[in-house]
Amino acid sequence: MARGVGLLLCIIALSPSEGHSQSSPSGAASVVASPAFEARARELIGILRGTGDYASFFSAEFQTSVPKEQFAPVNAQLAAAFGPPVALDGMVMQAPYAGTVRVRY
Repeated sequence: MARGVGLLLCIIALSPSEGHSQSSPSGAASVVASPAFEARARELIGILRGTGDYASFFSAEFQTSVPKEQFAPVNAQLAAAFGPPVALDGMVMQAPYAGTVRVRY
């Protein structure tokens, strides 16, 4: 089954607690997502599908900048163009609790 793939980049920042780092094969340190970040990132799929709780997922600052009334039409446009969000497609971490999440549509 062929399906177009759209990517949505979202940044999720969580409060720091404990995190992990590991070395990549090239010797450069790569940052590994904390378990809390990974769990929170998985919740994003529900938010994008319209089944999650917008108010509890996003910070008050985000909600002030992007009210749900603005956020919902963007989700509708993405779904119309690419279909519903399917899964996380990867993460690029800046720190164990901050990174960019790709979503596969």
